[in-house]
Amino acid sequence: MKLRSYQVQPDHDYRLSFGISRTLLNTLRFPLIWSYDELLGGYIPGEVDFSFLEWVIKNVTPEFNPGDLPAVRLQQLQAAGMIDPDWRLPRETLRQQLSEQGYVRITRLLHPEYVKFLSMYRQRNAHLQGPNKLPLLALIHHLTSSLVQNLVPELIKPSCSITLTHGTTAESARSDHHSVCIYNLSMILDSKADPQKWLLHIQADKVIHHVPLDYGDGVLYSENDPYWRDPLPNEVSSVVESIFHYTPVGVA
Repeated sequence: MKLRSYQVQPDHDYRLSFGISRTLLNTLRFPLIWSYDELLGGYIPGEVDFSFLEWVIKNVTPEFNPGDLPAVRLQQLQAAGMIDPDWRLPRETLRQQLSEQGYVRITRLLHPEYVKFLSMYRQRNAHLQGPNKLPLLALIHHLTSSLVQNLVPELIKPSCSITLTHGTTAESARSDHHSVCIYNLSMILDSKADPQKWLLHIQADKVIHHVPLDYGDGVLYSENDPYWRDPLPNEVSSVVESIFHYTPVGVA
């Protein structure tokens, strides 16, 4: 297993080799580790403590056997975004699947342990409501645009991101189509039970696909294709979903 390249940011005033908005930094807790995610093509932050940083520097080499690490430390590395999740597919395979199916499930877009951190971040910043209001989710949305651009033929740009909490009263069909976007990416952040039991239905090329999503999985699909979900099953009381929208370049 490989350790991602990373940069440490001990406080607000420490400058990294790349720019980060003060708005985002104000919603995070220091010290931070910024790890480079090759699939996304950018750095994602993890909240850690100085004792963990010291342990990483002393004990974790660029390539390591996960079986040699204490389970709790391996989990910390995953939650900080410092290692790639298993079962990731390369961009070439994802592009082929999108072309053949009309949609693509991106398994382990983010590590499930990192998604737990995102869920805690969202709860901690619950006062920030509405499109693009959660700075860390907006950053990940921006990073995914590089991946999405690599998969789709049109020139696209990120537009708005929104995080929704679905309860048992959710409507059976989706009616929140974003009028100017051409692609959406949906990702599950939290659920009171197995989120894979709440399928996303996508009708592409006259074929209806039933797509399960686990924590950290994403699904990219066209806004022009019909898509919907059934009401939550009885055993799933709520689901938190982030949806990233992408518009054509040139559209305001």
